[in-house]
Amino acid sequence: MVVLLPDLACQKKIENVKEDLLIKLIVSSQWVVTKYTKGATDVTADFSPYSFQFKKDFTVDAINNGTVVASGTWNGDIATKTIVSNFPNPNPILSLLNGTWHVKDSGLDYVESTQTVGSDDCFLRLVKK
Repeated sequence: MVVLLPDLACQKKIENVKEDLLIKLIVSSQWVVTKYTKGATDVTADFSPYSFQFKKDFTVDAINNGTVVASGTWNGDIATKTIVSNFPNPNPILSLLNGTWHVKDSGLDYVESTQTVGSDDCFLRLVKK
């Protein structure tokens, strides 16, 4: 009996293709916050003037009424289903996006994620614009 072991190089190529496709999906358009809760408090309306443009170089622009008002960084990990975002010196609203987000559900045009900040469970839903 012959046991064939998967080619590790082939597996790595498949992972790279998945990551490339995911990045293309993320950077292909702007995203908006359609739901944000922090504990029992819904702060979705505070995000209404903003859209977000993720870029291939792992930077992200916060756009308020057509003007970039802040730039930060982002990175995703398919294996752990997490996205880390950071806006340095953000205003109070953008600071809510900082941290490690755990992706709970996603599709071609949305992502839902959670994180815990202090004693508050936060929920974020981003949708392609």
